[in-house]
Amino acid sequence: MSCDEGAIESGARHRILHIGGNIGDARMVREALAASTSERYDVEWVGTLTDGLERLASNGISAVLLDLQLPECAGIDGLQKLLRAAPSIPILVVGVDDNQEIARQVVGAGAHDYLLRRRAGRSRRYFRLSTAPPASPPPIP
Repeated sequence: MSCDEGAIESGARHRILHIGGNIGDARMVREALAASTSERYDVEWVGTLTDGLERLASNGISAVLLDLQLPECAGIDGLQKLLRAAPSIPILVVGVDDNQEIARQVVGAGAHDYLLRRRAGRSRRYFRLSTAPPASPPPIP
């Protein structure tokens, strides 16, 4: 069952693909999601966009957590490649920059949300996939 098909059935697990970052980031996210009492998650980490795109081809992913600091495709280019490969999967972008303009750009480009790396492991609210509405682009000034 995908996220946009409604509420998660009892006992179902979300499969999160975490692309980029480092093993410490991956551990922090995995531990935070394991502590969730409302929903269950399986988190798989890959270090590169190439590995992430390959993993997405096998289906079964509920959402992607994408680090903007990818070695082979940094910034919004990585997000755009991922959106082309998996347009129906929610993508949450993780960045280090506490800049509203960057957040607007990634959400405007199609990301579900933007969160800061230092808060990613503590922000379980970003992973409420069964009830999360699709992101809408920010208003243009």
